[in-house]
Amino acid sequence: MAKVRATRSFERSLRKTPRDVAERILEKARELEVNPLQGKPLKGAYEVVVNGARLRVKLRSLRVGDYRVIYWYDPLRDTAWLILAGHRRSVYKLL
Repeated sequence: MAKVRATRSFERSLRKTPRDVAERILEKARELEVNPLQGKPLKGAYEVVVNGARLRVKLRSLRVGDYRVIYWYDPLRDTAWLILAGHRRSVYKLL
């Protein structure tokens, strides 16, 4: 079973979403423990900061209604890192 960890940017972006949506996002994020590869892979590699380290990784997108959760799965540590959450119209522009 994979671990699910949130970055500061994810926590900040989650605070900006409506409470009911944030609850659904967290519920969907918990499903990543069972199947961390369920999200759609994004094209290309992106630079993210995880635990103070700047990494270039392949990200995935998890659909929660009109909102998206951007995350990275680290198979070596069996951990899904939640990077960002937001409305589908604007979340990809923040990458």
